[in-house]
Amino acid sequence: MLLRAVVRSARRSRGGRAAATPSWRSLSSHSSVVDDVVDGDVDDVTARTPHDDVPAPIAAAMALARRLEDPADPTLRRSLGLLRPSWNLDADGRSGLKPEELHRARELLQQLADGLEREPWATVAATGATESPLERQRRLQKTLTGRLDRLLRELRGKQRLAEIQGMTFLWDDVFPQYAHNHKHWTVLCSHYAVALNREQRFADVIDRFVTRWSTPEDASSTAASASESPRDLIFSAAIAESVFLACSHERDAETALRVHRVARQRKLALPSSAYFHLLNTLLRVDGAAYFDDIVGLCEELVNEPYDPPGPSRRRPRSRSHSHSHSSPEPVAHSATHRAVPISLWPRILALAAERDELQRVMPLYSHPPTAPMDPSTEYHFDVALLTLWRVGRVEELFVVLEGVLESPRASREMKTRVCKALLRKVLDDALAGGAALDTTERLLALMQRHALPMSHKAMAPMLAALLQREDVVSLGDCRAWFQRFPKVMRWNSFAVCELALACVRFERRALVDELLHHALDHDIPIKYAALESVIAMYYRCGNRRSLENVSAIIRALRLNKHMPLGLSVTEMGMMCNVKLGRPQEAVHLLEDFVAGDGDRKRILSRRPMLVAAKEAYGALRRHDEANAMRMLIKRLDDGLLNWSADALSTDDDADADGEGQDQEQDTTEACDERRTRVGGGAAGSDDEDLWRQLTARLLPSDRMQ
Repeated sequence: MLLRAVVRSARRSRGGRAAATPSWRSLSSHSSVVDDVVDGDVDDVTARTPHDDVPAPIAAAMALARRLEDPADPTLRRSLGLLRPSWNLDADGRSGLKPEELHRARELLQQLADGLEREPWATVAATGATESPLERQRRLQKTLTGRLDRLLRELRGKQRLAEIQGMTFLWDDVFPQYAHNHKHWTVLCSHYAVALNREQRFADVIDRFVTRWSTPEDASSTAASASESPRDLIFSAAIAESVFLACSHERDAETALRVHRVARQRKLALPSSAYFHLLNTLLRVDGAAYFDDIVGLCEELVNEPYDPPGPSRRRPRSRSHSHSHSSPEPVAHSATHRAVPISLWPRILALAAERDELQRVMPLYSHPPTAPMDPSTEYHFDVALLTLWRVGRVEELFVVLEGVLESPRASREMKTRVCKALLRKVLDDALAGGAALDTTERLLALMQRHALPMSHKAMAPMLAALLQREDVVSLGDCRAWFQRFPKVMRWNSFAVCELALACVRFERRALVDELLHHALDHDIPIKYAALESVIAMYYRCGNRRSLENVSAIIRALRLNKHMPLGLSVTEMGMMCNVKLGRPQEAVHLLEDFVAGDGDRKRILSRRPMLVAAKEAYGALRRHDEANAMRMLIKRLDDGLLNWSADALSTDDDADADGEGQDQEQDTTEACDERRTRVGGGAAGSDDEDLWRQLTARLLPSDRMQ
């Protein structure tokens, strides 16, 4: 058809008629390449023509047609915008399609063709005349481009991917007049690449849209730059995005970078989704090796304005009818400044932190509140925040953390989990290095702002770090700390118990006294472990006031029948009452413990308790019980001495024989035998009788029952 139009134009120009339609020279005047081709082929065509009267325009048209039909030289077709992909001519492409799918694709294309034929002739609004055939052809071409794109999008939405592929291979059969139209093939190839990706045919996408148009220099990974004019020009931003997605799944970073270089050379405006797939490819392959490329892509994405394609970019025609030659003023439209996808930032930040190059990426960082965050992104943010803390980048840590906490798309569970983990890390490092609580206060302030409670496991290290401050001297100072962050921590029984344990650890006896009075005044229960630690601290002091406190606490504990006293508390209470000259209370403690202990007989292995009981019975002139305690002490001492001697002899024998495993076994058996003998086992019948007699004397008949 192109050859006919050129020949027809040449004949009209030869006959002297006014050129109603443009000649072949005017048709190709937009490209200098066409002129060179024609001028170079005229002599060759004329020389091979048997007739001498062949006009030069006809000969030039024949040369032009021959160049257009030459598949090995796409230069002329590229200059005219007459391009088509070479893989569309392969028979293997249709082999995967069923006949019924090809039939439906042909019907859809035929419907498009029938719709174009039924289009009425339009009228030019300015002159009122009917449009010329050339104007009609251009209008139908634009109309077909829009209709084709809408049809393919509709098929993609319905997941009719096979029909999209069939339309791509049958386009030449139904629309031969548009077989080399660049816009139509760009639309077809864009949707065809998406269809291949949805079918997970990623290797086919790379093969058909990258490998076939790459020159040998561009295909080599060692080349400094890509070729500026690859052979196949069916290339757009949508195709580049599909190729990046395929490279991400195939883990082909070099191909992705090569396609990006070609897109930059053609000044294609790549969307943010294309950058996402490209960055994701580099991060998945080897982020450390491509770190400079990653930073460069982030700078390109953030700093360069982006004009999205669409009707908003078109400038309206001037409505002025004046004859002045002044150009119409362009309509100002704001360019969109984009940001790096938030799902990629955690991995980029962690990578930059590991390489100590956060100063390059932090100016580019932003966390839009509307950015979506899926569980995978939340997990990577956990890792990135902990990495920032591990490398000691506190300021960058709080910048990222504030963005995460301000995001309404992040789950509250994730925010709580991150803050709890960071608080534990901060407190552990503060206790280990003796650092101040400045970082802890900043973190607690963020948690207070977003009403995120702290973990119970962080209470003990936080109170330990708090008590190390010089300005915390009283209970009021501790309560003021809790009042600063009421949504993070609460002043309750758990906090009082943990504070008591922390005070015992740091020997803050005055604060312990104040804390116990506060608990009694406000009826705050204290758990047994905290009271046991407080009793041990008072007992270690040794002065009479501290011993009186121990006696008072234990006396109060005895009143609670639902909380039996443990072995350590009973032992300290007995020794404390003996020192205070209260043997009767010591005996009461012993009798209560023996009654509750039952057959475990733990008193037989506690020499301090036996000694205190002996002294208490002696002070009360209960000589039989005192003698029994003295006998138990003697048996305990003899048993320990014998056990030690047996263990030593066993060690000597084992060293002489050189058998380490037999040594361990013999030592364990000797230890068990001595413990059984001391504890009143089956081998110690005398101890059983002594224990039975002792419990009969210590316990009343109602307790024995």
